Amino acid sequence: AEGRAEGRAEGRAEGRAEGETVALRRLLAQRFGDLPDWVEERLAEASASQLATWSTQILEVTSLAALFEVETGL
Repeated sequence: AEGRAEGRAEGRAEGRAEGETVALRRLLAQRFGDLPDWVEERLAEASASQLATWSTQILEVTSLAALFEVETGL
């Protein structure tokens, strides 16, 4: 019983993270247009905490690079 409860809790957490990823991807595409592969990779690898942070910062940043704090080489 305990194992099943743990499995359900993990499944719910994964579902929430996936939902957060989908919502963030939609917002990013609306704001910045087509998303480059590196953004998709970052979203796929992100923790729930990272997703939440990016979601709250999306309205304040002016570029994808600024949101994800990456070196663009420009």
